Amino acid sequence: MYAAIQGFIDLQGRKYLAPQKAGDLGDVMVSYKETGQAARAEFTNLAKDFQAFYPRLQLQRVSNWMNQAQILRPHFWVYLQGYGDLTEPMFALRLYGTAQDFGISLEVSFIERKKMKPVS
Repeated sequence: MYAAIQGFIDLQGRKYLAPQKAGDLGDVMVSYKETGQAARAEFTNLAKDFQAFYPRLQLQRVSNWMNQAQILRPHFWVYLQGYGDLTEPMFALRLYGTAQDFGISLEVSFIERKKMKPVS
């Protein structure tokens, strides 16, 4: 189960280059991209399955399979936001672990916001 995630999780920290710029490593980069996209899709489906049990929570965008520095990061996360008051909780599903032993954590946060008085 979750074979795409398992196949991608051990690639944590590797550098991704556009295949046309990677020279002899072009095929490896294509493989990284395909594996990363499949793992992200698998995690997205997992998050949608979780969200189906809690329809009042709005599913946000799932993190990408690489960061802005193009370093592979298979430890995906997604936020699920309550609606209503600004103090509604926000939840995060996060992938953690290694290919041999990984799981999903559920985190809850409450944001306290002060109501601002209008400036006269």
